[in-house]
Amino acid sequence: MQKRTLKVALLAVISVILVLGMSSVALADQTWSDLPDTVTAKYGVTDNQVAAISDGYANGLWKPYQSITRVQFTKLAVAAFDIPLAEPATATFTDVPKGSYYFPYVEGAKAAGIINGTTATTFSPNTNITRQQALAIIARYVADAAGYDLVSMYTSEEISGILAHFGDSASISAELREEIAFAFDFGITVGDDYGNLNPLANLTRIQGAVMLIRAQAKVPCNTWNPAHIELVSEDKSENLIGKTKQVTFKVTSADGHPAAGVLVDFDLLFSNYLYVGNISPQAALTDNFGKVTVSLLSAEPGTERISATVNGVGTIYTTAYWLALDEVYLTDPTGKTPDDDSLRLPENNAGDSHEFFARVVVFGPGPLSTSAQDWYNAIAEDALADDDIDAADGVDVGALLSTDLDNKFNYETELLLAEEYDYLPRTLAGIDVEWSIVNIRDDNPATPKVDETIPSVGKITEVQLPGTIAADGQSAVGKTDAAGLSSVTIYSEEIGGTAIEAVATYAENPYPKQLFNHATHDSSSAHYLDWDDQPSQYAT
Repeated sequence: MQKRTLKVALLAVISVILVLGMSSVALADQTWSDLPDTVTAKYGVTDNQVAAISDGYANGLWKPYQSITRVQFTKLAVAAFDIPLAEPATATFTDVPKGSYYFPYVEGAKAAGIINGTTATTFSPNTNITRQQALAIIARYVADAAGYDLVSMYTSEEISGILAHFGDSASISAELREEIAFAFDFGITVGDDYGNLNPLANLTRIQGAVMLIRAQAKVPCNTWNPAHIELVSEDKSENLIGKTKQVTFKVTSADGHPAAGVLVDFDLLFSNYLYVGNISPQAALTDNFGKVTVSLLSAEPGTERISATVNGVGTIYTTAYWLALDEVYLTDPTGKTPDDDSLRLPENNAGDSHEFFARVVVFGPGPLSTSAQDWYNAIAEDALADDDIDAADGVDVGALLSTDLDNKFNYETELLLAEEYDYLPRTLAGIDVEWSIVNIRDDNPATPKVDETIPSVGKITEVQLPGTIAADGQSAVGKTDAAGLSSVTIYSEEIGGTAIEAVATYAENPYPKQLFNHATHDSSSAHYLDWDDQPSQYAT
């Protein structure tokens, strides 16, 4: 299970002055440790799409930024386009002899007309392939499959006009200008952030995979009617907002065999109900197993429904997005958050110890929430009281304090609303909290000649619940108690400031099916009729 990490910076000045901040990040599952969603999402692809055309390394790495050789990219292209392998009696290139691992891939690509040698008899298989060489291979295949003639498709003036998009177009080899113009015209390449193509630069593995995946969507699907589109992933599954959900479909022919190389169209389905989210890509080719995977993502709770179709045959997938907002915040031993700044801005004397508490909770929207600034922030009237903790689910039945910026609802109003609608904050017990003493202020890189760093003073001397403290006293790890509380004791004989960071890491959404958007019950109730786990307290 993936982890969610939340950070709070607690700033102490002179005695101790505390400033609180929060951020949360949800990560999606990934196939290789060095190919996270942050990398694939930048290019608009998924790691499943990458896996469909390539292999990783034995140590769980994919090495996205490693250069790729000519023969390695040829194998990728053959796999991506499902080009038949070939094993002629005589090798075309002397440096890719019959019996070598890459021989059938190179010969298949040569037979398909998508590769050329570096000379009449050699291929230079172990030489790194350049970006323009890779684009030329892709362009030749896509043009042929789509019925275009590269030689007559563009005039020389049109080619120059297309390539003028790139600031370094003069570096493109004369014999590859048609292919590069086609690749840009069809969206197979877009260049870098500075408007350059970098045609002579070595191609990286991730660049090559992305180009091939883009090209797959440009190739026409097979002209036959599929018998069935099967939803491989679990339908009506649940997901968290902000987390990518990957869904797999399988296309089969009339005889029940997987249909490879078939273009599947994906669409969001809308109606009078509240449907949310987006889908990427909007069309993709099935792999050799007849499967294709798409990524879904929503920034708000609700329901997302998509259709997958091929020539009029299709199926529908549905997922519900739940809200799982989490927070680590400053509190005192009772769990109270006072009205004044006595806790946020405490004062302490050098030579005396000071204890700091952080509380970990899950919280969500109240019945009258209307914006992201209007979520309920859970605090406890008496977090340590036995009757405030439900042993069954760890629910803390304390009060609620709004974070609404215009103070539309006061403390008493929100408490009454929470009780009426049975909305309760959830505390998180047994969660690791990592405490660290950090700089009060880091150096500003914009002023390199002046070091503006303000270091903290003091050390961590105790951590609760019992945990571990680093030998230098600059960090510690503790666990939250039943009230979601963790604390450390700071001691310093110096006068100065102390900045403390508390990081809580725990499994995502520890209370599934319980947190959801205020509008969901209004517009999606009919769609949820067959979901027995739909919360009922908001039903209308």
